[in-house]
Amino acid sequence: MIRAVLGLALIAGAGVYLTRQGAQQGGTERQASPWIPLDTDFSSWLALPEFGSSWEWPGLSSIEQTLGGDMSQPRGIRNNNPGNIEYTGTRWQGLDNPPSDGRFMRFKSPEYGIRALARVLTTYQTKHGLDYIGGIIQRWAPSHENNSAAYAGFVADRLGVRATDRIDVQARMPELVEAIISYENGQQPYSMATINRGVSMA
Repeated sequence: MIRAVLGLALIAGAGVYLTRQGAQQGGTERQASPWIPLDTDFSSWLALPEFGSSWEWPGLSSIEQTLGGDMSQPRGIRNNNPGNIEYTGTRWQGLDNPPSDGRFMRFKSPEYGIRALARVLTTYQTKHGLDYIGGIIQRWAPSHENNSAAYAGFVADRLGVRATDRIDVQARMPELVEAIISYENGQQPYSMATINRGVSMA
């Protein structure tokens, strides 16, 4: 077992910096602080895992831990970004402050996140000529990091078409957005009135 090397900054009073080194040097172990017994298990104090593991709440980035929120909700719903669009620095309308959780954008309301989703889908059609579910989803959720076939099948079923069928993306935008939200988050908590407001803003 690899023994941990832990640095603890104690921000209180004078703030004492303590280091525990478990590796032996010259047959003896070094102890940096005379107040802490050599065999003190610091990981048990802080409920930290063994050295080499990451300490992060499941599914959360460090900034999400700072932001807080209802952690029972999927990330996309918490961020008002139900399409889980990644933040690239573009100043989207309705971005929250901070604008991302470290990877995905955060919006002030669901309507702004839905608007962004609809605008991306519109660009897929107008710039890339994608007017069928298979092509749209392959670009939205590339197969090198997603099960694009399953995703496209799910969305196509929701729209009552085949993944290869051409559709009028603009006419079917609310349904398309609703299906993507459902797949991305494992739920779809918004009313169609909310989705339609977001789509109309696009």
